[in-house]
Amino acid sequence: MKSNSIAFVLCLIFGYLGAHKFYQGKAGMGFLYFFTFGLLGIGWIVDTIVLLVKVIKEPENTRRPLISFKIVSRDQHLENLERWQAENARPQWQGATYTSKPLYEYSWATNSTSASLRPEPDNPHDNKAIAVYLGDYHIGYVPQRISSRYYDVLIENPLVTVQIHGGNSRYLDDDGQLVLVKGEPVAEIYPGGLA
Repeated sequence: MKSNSIAFVLCLIFGYLGAHKFYQGKAGMGFLYFFTFGLLGIGWIVDTIVLLVKVIKEPENTRRPLISFKIVSRDQHLENLERWQAENARPQWQGATYTSKPLYEYSWATNSTSASLRPEPDNPHDNKAIAVYLGDYHIGYVPQRISSRYYDVLIENPLVTVQIHGGNSRYLDDDGQLVLVKGEPVAEIYPGGLA
């Protein structure tokens, strides 16, 4: 879904060129605006007002800023991530043809999946600790600097989207030998579960 806020800014600044129409996926109208200077300015003004009204009426929770961060994971969390991966996905490099560019083990989850945030008020290290779960697997924690600042926002919205990537990589070296490079997977989470 395209953001009304972005469309409004594009319309306000470049509306006479149809930039907001291209952004909204209406290429035909975009070209019409481009060649007629926003329908002689009238379409530009009308669209600016219409988009401003949409932005004002937009629910507050759809305008909240995106909070993204890397999950803090330890060895046991990485094991849980591997278990989840074994049950729900396959390594990207299974049956792959290698090149000189690295192919990461955990590219399998660059497509997002839903996860959940669970508060841990009894955590001995931080009473505002927030655990991140993929299904029943605890895969890590929200970093303390994020959980202390956005605790209430994250707890109000316990469903999140997680993107997992990285991990071990393989590539062909200059001699054509397959090289394995050890690395830990990175999980990044964003507010809002998948629809």
